[in-house]
Amino acid sequence: MIVEEDGPGYVFRRLRAEAGVYAPGEVTFLAGLLSCIFCVSVWAAAILYVTRGLRFPQWILAVSAGALLVNRAIDKS
Repeated sequence: MIVEEDGPGYVFRRLRAEAGVYAPGEVTFLAGLLSCIFCVSVWAAAILYVTRGLRFPQWILAVSAGALLVNRAIDKS
């Protein structure tokens, strides 16, 4: 949702705009991060791992891979 959707009340769209995703010219680190589904899925999974207190760090890769599979399934339909 963070990368492709506007979100409720355009919250994700405004977040991307503040980061400079839609600005022409030089791409900042944050703009690149918020426009890449691979990057967002890994960081979101890492945050989930830390906040939920999971035991195995492999959960980061598993959750990220799940998000990428869902994204691919949605793109094909």
